[in-house]
Amino acid sequence: MQFWRRYRRWNHLCRHNSWSLRELVLTRVTCISGFYLHLLAEKLTKVTLCECYQVHEPAIIAPNLKALTIKYCPMARFHADTHLPELKSLSLCSRNFTAPEARHLIHEMLHASPVLETLNLYGCAQLEEVRVDPGELPCLRQLDVSSCAKLTRVQVTSKALEVPNLSHNDELQYLCLDLRHTVDLDLSFLKGLTHLDIRCPSLQRLNLRGCSRLTQTGTTVSCPNLQRVILHGTSLVFLARHYLNKQHNVRYD
Repeated sequence: MQFWRRYRRWNHLCRHNSWSLRELVLTRVTCISGFYLHLLAEKLTKVTLCECYQVHEPAIIAPNLKALTIKYCPMARFHADTHLPELKSLSLCSRNFTAPEARHLIHEMLHASPVLETLNLYGCAQLEEVRVDPGELPCLRQLDVSSCAKLTRVQVTSKALEVPNLSHNDELQYLCLDLRHTVDLDLSFLKGLTHLDIRCPSLQRLNLRGCSRLTQTGTTVSCPNLQRVILHGTSLVFLARHYLNKQHNVRYD
C-alpha cells in the first residue's frame, strides 16, 4: 500500500509538474508486474527501462518520444495501447524476445512509428529469425541484430538501410539482403553461414573473412559497384573470378 501511495504521488507529479522533463530512466523497478506509462511531458524525448524484471508487456504512450531503450527486462512484446508516433530509435534487449515477437514488433507495432531510423536488438538470446519485408520500416538506417545466440535466419529488404550489424552470430545460416544504400558490409566470421544472397547496387566493400561454410551453390552476390572483397578463410574463388572478369578495379584480400 505504501508503494502505491508513492506511485500515485509520483504519477501526479509527472502529469502536472514535469513539462520540462527531457529524459526518464527507470532502473530495477521490481515491484510492479503491469506497466502502463502515459508520458505527457512535451520535452521528454528519451526513456530507458533497465533491469525491471517484472515488466513483460509494457504499454507506453508518448507522443513526443524519440528514443526508447529497454534492456535486461523479460518483456516479449508491447501492449496494444502503446503509441510512439515520433520514435526514431528503439533498443531492446530481452531474454524472452523470440521470432514471433520480432515479427509482431516490426509488422504491427512499429507500423505506427513511421520515422524509426534505428532498431537495436543486440543480445536477444532467444531470437531465432529477423525479417523486414518491402515497405516495412521505411526510414530505417541502422539495424543491429548482433550477438543473438540462437539467430539462424535474417531476411531484410530495405531502401534506406545503411548500417546492418550482424556480427557475433555463430548460428546464423541463412542471410538474404536486398538493400539500396549500404556501402560497407562486414559479414566476417559468420562461421555457420551456408546461404548468402546479397543484392545491393550501392555496395563497395564486402568482408566475408572466415565464412568457411559458404559455397558457390549457396552464394549469390549482385553488387555491380563492388570495389573490394575480403575472402580470406573462404572457398569462394569463383566470386573473385566472376568480378575480375567484369571489373578490373576490384581488389581482393
